[in-house]
Amino acid sequence: MRALYKLIRSERGAVGVIMALTLVVVIGFVAFGVDVGNLRAKRGFLQKAADIAALAGGHGLIEFGTDLDLVTQEAVSYGRANLKTDDVPASALQDTDVSYYLNGAPNTETPNQVEVVISRTTGRGNPLPTFFGPVLNVDDFDVTATSRVQVGTVCSTKCLKPFVAPDKFTFTDLDGDGVLSTRNQAEMDSIVVIGYSDTDFGTQVALKIGNAQDTIVPGQFNAVDLPPLNKATPVPGASIYRENIAGCSGSNADLAVEIGDELQLEPGNMVGPTRQGLADLVAQDPGASWDTATGRIINSAYPDAINSPRVAIIAFYDPTRPPQSGRNTVFVNYLAAVFVEDVQGQDVTGRFIRAMAVEPGSGGTSGDCLIYVLNFVRDSSR
Repeated sequence: MRALYKLIRSERGAVGVIMALTLVVVIGFVAFGVDVGNLRAKRGFLQKAADIAALAGGHGLIEFGTDLDLVTQEAVSYGRANLKTDDVPASALQDTDVSYYLNGAPNTETPNQVEVVISRTTGRGNPLPTFFGPVLNVDDFDVTATSRVQVGTVCSTKCLKPFVAPDKFTFTDLDGDGVLSTRNQAEMDSIVVIGYSDTDFGTQVALKIGNAQDTIVPGQFNAVDLPPLNKATPVPGASIYRENIAGCSGSNADLAVEIGDELQLEPGNMVGPTRQGLADLVAQDPGASWDTATGRIINSAYPDAINSPRVAIIAFYDPTRPPQSGRNTVFVNYLAAVFVEDVQGQDVTGRFIRAMAVEPGSGGTSGDCLIYVLNFVRDSSR
């Protein structure tokens, strides 16, 4: 009996030792799980910062074109602003962490993609320390996040300004008067639609004609009613016309305009409503102006000038189907963004720029119009 009792006590002691050792291991792994959870949370945080930086870079590609130094500066600035002090922003995101691609291939000449990598690594001197990892001889983790955004063109947008102009074209001036005569069928037949392109950025264009002598058709001064006739009932009149100039809360707010849409013309010069609407629009960013030397908007109250309310999207009609007198229609041939300058003489003028579409519809998600959308094409969290 005494021998049996000693054996039992011995077995109990061994079990106790095993349990103690097992408990240490279990506690170690549970504690390490806390560190792994912290790692996942930090990776998500860095991913958000990388996404914001890549979006800022995409905006930069739209606003600054191929001036990649400015684009990089934009991406780095926004990325660092969304990091914490213990991330050591200056180490986590450097200029060399921003790279450029054209449809997936490295490209610094005509890129349409910008990629941002944010790092907390030993090599950068800012690894993520562990809480309990040292128990298992793991003092820190390396964490990185990558995001890539692509700039794409789109031919659909809401918030159109109530102006329409002919798309870029040439014709044979048979009567020698310097203007297209819609009543001269031979001149109409000679029209060649060239279309506006990115080579026209900075070019001044008349958004609304003020002088009756400059109109293609008597009584038509490039004003339109919205929304498109083929999608809903256009709202005519001076009041809504003025509201559509000043912002995006009128009849231009609900439906996207796309190529092929039919726009109802608002006849008459609308001098008073045009000036009033423009005054309301310009007052939202009064200091902004166009700098011909750099081909950019300067002195805007908005950090990203392309977000200025004076950056507007207008439609261009097919010049082979010109307007007629009265409340008739034209068909959208193109969409582009302009910086609205002001009334020049009697005309409303603008400068072609790159800008973002506003809630594009599904029918215009492709095309080469001069308005843009941003899409994520790489995200290390997925």
